[in-house]
Amino acid sequence: MSNFLKIFFIFFALLSSDNLAAKTFTVMTFNVENMFDNLDDPNKEDETYLPVSMKTSKTHINNCNKLRYQRWRDDCLQMDWNDEVINYKLNATAEVILSFNDHGPDIIGFQEIENLNILKRLFDLLEPHGYKYYSLVEGNDKRGIDNAFISKYEILSLSYTL
Repeated sequence: MSNFLKIFFIFFALLSSDNLAAKTFTVMTFNVENMFDNLDDPNKEDETYLPVSMKTSKTHINNCNKLRYQRWRDDCLQMDWNDEVINYKLNATAEVILSFNDHGPDIIGFQEIENLNILKRLFDLLEPHGYKYYSLVEGNDKRGIDNAFISKYEILSLSYTL
């Protein structure tokens, strides 16, 4: 069973039963494929997801050139992960979520969210539509991609096990 599914089932077990008593609710999972901010985290391998203006140092270029695949090297050196690109991705993601059932699902499980910063930015777009809670589950991926939840119901607790 994948780690995400384990977290997902734990999440359901921990939902407040008072909120869900005799109610139905909708669930969506969404792999947001590299939802990164554009801040360098020195403890993670996230150098690809920086504005091109921050990719000129010799250290950055050397680190990119060590990547195994040519496409990864090219992205690391040339992709311009700027605020405009991030805002477009966040808005497009929110639009897809809210198109489900005309108002979005009750609970969304995300894969490939980098950190709490970018999750909060996505949450801010969804909050006016009834979403009240969000939580990130830190994984052990060297690039820093994690799992997360945004929900209209209270998230009591989350845990991560391998």
